[in-house]
Amino acid sequence: MATDFFERQDIARRNTTRLVILFVLAVLAIMASIDLLLAATMGYLARDPETGAIDWTLAADPQLLGLALIHFAIDGLKYSLGSRRPSWVTAPYFIDQGVHFLSVLLVARWIESLGPELPLAITPALAIIASAYVVVTHVWFVTEKTLAHAETGYRSEVENSLWPRMLARAAFLSGLLVLLVGRAVPLLALGTTVRLPYYKDTHWRRALITDLLVAVLTAVFVRLAAGPL
Repeated sequence: MATDFFERQDIARRNTTRLVILFVLAVLAIMASIDLLLAATMGYLARDPETGAIDWTLAADPQLLGLALIHFAIDGLKYSLGSRRPSWVTAPYFIDQGVHFLSVLLVARWIESLGPELPLAITPALAIIASAYVVVTHVWFVTEKTLAHAETGYRSEVENSLWPRMLARAAFLSGLLVLLVGRAVPLLALGTTVRLPYYKDTHWRRALITDLLVAVLTAVFVRLAAGPL
C-alpha cells in the first residue's frame, strides 16, 4: 500500500510538470500567433505600393514583441495567483483586463512616438462599432460568467445560452445603433433570425434586463465616441 502511495505521488508530480510545460508552450504559441497577426496587419497596411509585398520584418518589431511579452507576463501572474487563491475570481479578472488595456494604450503611445502614423484600413467610427459588437457578445459573456461564478444556477444558464444570448445582444445593439447613430448596420438583419432565448430559463428576467442594459450602454458609448456616421 505504501509503495502504491509513493508511486501515485510520483505520477501526480510528473503529470503536474507535464501540464505546466504544456501550459507554457500553449501561452507561447498564443503570444507568437498574436505577434504574427499584428505584424501581418501592420505589414499589409505599410506594404510596398509598387509591388504590394507585405513587410514581414515587422514580426521582429520590438514594440510588438514588447506588447506580446507584457501580455505573457500578465497572464502568467494571473494564473499563478489563480492557482494559489482559487476563490479569488472577480477582482483578478477586472485587474487583468485593466492591465491588458493599459498596456495596449502604453505600447500604442510608444509606437506612435517612434514613427509616422499608419493608415487605417477602415474609418475610426467603423472600428469603434466593430469593437462594440465584440464587447456585447464575447467580452460580456466572459464578464458575466465571472461575475456570477458563485451563483451556480445562473452561471449554468449563462454558459448554456452562450450563442443565443450573444446573438440577441448583437441584434439589440444593431437596433439601438439605428436609432442613436442614424445608420443601419449589417447585423440588424440578425434580429429577424434570432429566437429570443429568455423564455426557457429560470432567471430569464435577469438575463433579458442585463442584455438590454449592456446593449444600451454600449450603443450610447458608440454614439459618444463615433458620432453620426
